[in-house]
Amino acid sequence: MEHQTLEGRIAALSGEVQDLREILNKAIQHLPVPGNRHTTSAKFAQELGISKRCLIRWCETGQMDPSCFVKKKRGTRFQYVFDRQRATVCAEQIQRGER
Repeated sequence: MEHQTLEGRIAALSGEVQDLREILNKAIQHLPVPGNRHTTSAKFAQELGISKRCLIRWCETGQMDPSCFVKKKRGTRFQYVFDRQRATVCAEQIQRGER
């Protein structure tokens, strides 16, 4: 059998712990950035790993629930401000194809 000695078992366990630490660190990097509840389209798109244009397209086509964002007039253009908590749930549904 493999790893029959105590030293072998400890080495195998240490390797598994190291692998789990790497997986955990990668998962932590994908968590939303803590901070304000409201965020801009550029920052929110970066957190989701998509382009800002894709995020705005979701809003304009009605895929993103209107309660997740506010569209503000800025000069001749518009600025989108997102409620991070609501919009994250909605964006995950869109990415999974549920919306």
